[in-house]
Amino acid sequence: MKNKISIKIWLILFSIIILQGLLSTFSSYVYFLNTENPVGYFQLLSQRIISYSFWFVLIPLVYFIVISTVNERIKFGQVLILIFAGIGIAILHRLSVILINDQILSANPTQAFISELLEQKYYFISLSYDSFFTYVLLVIFIQIYRISILRREAKVKEESFRKKLVQAELTNLKMKFQPHFIFNSLNSISATAYKNPEIADSMISKLSELLRHSINSAENNFTKVEEELLLARKYVDLQKMRFGNRIDYAEQVDPNSLKEKMPLFVFQPLLENCIKHAVELTDESIKIILSVKSNDGKLGIEIVNTSPKGIKESDNSLGEGIQNLRDRLDYIYTGKYKLETNKIPDQKYSVTISIPLNNDK
Repeated sequence: MKNKISIKIWLILFSIIILQGLLSTFSSYVYFLNTENPVGYFQLLSQRIISYSFWFVLIPLVYFIVISTVNERIKFGQVLILIFAGIGIAILHRLSVILINDQILSANPTQAFISELLEQKYYFISLSYDSFFTYVLLVIFIQIYRISILRREAKVKEESFRKKLVQAELTNLKMKFQPHFIFNSLNSISATAYKNPEIADSMISKLSELLRHSINSAENNFTKVEEELLLARKYVDLQKMRFGNRIDYAEQVDPNSLKEKMPLFVFQPLLENCIKHAVELTDESIKIILSVKSNDGKLGIEIVNTSPKGIKESDNSLGEGIQNLRDRLDYIYTGKYKLETNKIPDQKYSVTISIPLNNDK
C-alpha cells in the first residue's frame, strides 16, 4: 500500500472533518440558546471555519504517519508513536490557526503574539486538546480504510494463488491423462500389429495426429465443442482401424452448441471407457452415441453405449480416464457440475455430464 494519499481519500477525509465541524458547531449553537447571550450558528461557524479548513493541509501528513507507522494490527509501541505525533500535530494545528486569525486575517495584528499566547496557555491547551481528538478521528478512519485495502489486496493475492494452484493441478492431471491415453493406444496398436501390420502402421499415423493436437493444446484448459468433436472423431477412427464394424459410432449434436467452450479432453476418456468396458469385451457390434446440447446456461454431454450380453457388473465400471476427468472438472467448476453414470444390465451404459456455459464457475 502506497504512503502517498490519493485525491479521493484526501477529499473524503476532509469531508468527514467538515461534517464533524458542522455538527460540533451546531452543538455549541444549541448550548448558547440557553444562555443570556445566544450566538447565531453562522457566527459560530465563521469563527471556526479556519480551524476546520486547515485540516485540509494536515490530512496528508496524518495519512503518512499512520501508513508508515502501524500495521494491520496496532502494537503498543506504535500507539505511543501515534500519540506523540498527534500531540505535535494538534499543537501545530492550533498555532497555525491562531497565527492565521490573529496575524494574517486580523485587521489589527497583535504585536506581542508570543507573550499573549503564553498568557492564554491554558486556553491554548484546551483548543489543542480538541485538535488532538480531531486527529484521533482521522487516525481511526485512515486505519479502517487501510485495513480494508490490505484485506482486499490479500484476497486478490489469495485468489491469484488459488488460480495458480488450480492451474498447476490441472496441468498435472493433464500430464497424467496423456500417458494413460498413450498406453491404451499403444496397447491397441500392439494388439493389431501381429494380425495386420498395415493397419497398425495407419494407427500409428492416427495416433501421431492425436498427439500433435494434444501438444498444441497443452497450454489451454478450454476448447470449442466443434474442436473437441474433431478430436473425438480422430480417436474413433483410430479405434475403428482395430475393431472395424464392431464400433458403430454416431453423434447427436445441437448446432447451437458447436461454438460453446468446454474443458479440453472430455470426449476422449468417455470414448475410451466405451472401448475398454464394452467393445474389447465382445465380438458384437457396440453402438456408441455421443450427444451434446446447450440449454438453460448449461452444456449437456451424454455418451451411451450398448452393453455386451452377459457382461459382469465389475467389468462395466468407471476407468482411470473417467476418474481423471472427474478430478479435472472438480478443479475447474468446484462442484458446479454433474457427472452421473447409469447402468442397465445387458442393455446399455451411459455417462452424462452437465457443466456451466461460458466458463461461469
